[in-house]
Amino acid sequence: RGGAAVVVAGARLRALLARLALDAGRPVGTDRLIAALWGDEPPAGAGNALQSLVSRLRRALPADTPIRSVPAGYQLDVDADAVDVRRFATLAAEGRHRLRHRDPAGAVEPLQEALRLWRGPALADVTAPYAAATAERLDADRRTVLGDLTEAYLGAGTPQQAAATIAGPAGEHPLDERLCALAVRALAAAGRQADALAAYQRTR
Repeated sequence: RGGAAVVVAGARLRALLARLALDAGRPVGTDRLIAALWGDEPPAGAGNALQSLVSRLRRALPADTPIRSVPAGYQLDVDADAVDVRRFATLAAEGRHRLRHRDPAGAVEPLQEALRLWRGPALADVTAPYAAATAERLDADRRTVLGDLTEAYLGAGTPQQAAATIAGPAGEHPLDERLCALAVRALAAAGRQADALAAYQRTR
């Protein structure tokens, strides 16, 4: 609000805000929100409990961040690009499009910008039932973009940047075949043959 961070107190309020933000600008049905917040064990009168949470969240948010009631649900009325996860998806798609159309140098900037939006694990302070699976999916999307950026660097003739980009993620995810294969390719292209062979042997 006015350039200052707004603290949304309460785990369930943060979980509700995050769930609405994942679909910013689109309606989210009441049943989906109840399942997201309470899983298979919703409280008695879950609809009223959700309505109460929405009212509390509306009071906590700036006036220009409205939560609109829609038929059978609610919608966070903000531009999709105002939400990191939606902006990330847009930039990732742009970079991937340029890669597919043989423009690796042009793909580098949007892919770099997409990765800069990450400032830590996704949904780190959300403990609702939907959070773990959503965070896992988002992390998989991040690994895909890391792979795309590595391919862009390789295609643009900057193998040192490719190797620096992929080395850490490939080590953290040794069963991700694409990341490991890209690490071997990048190390070899950067002239680090011994490291490339060692990475290959670890993966094999």
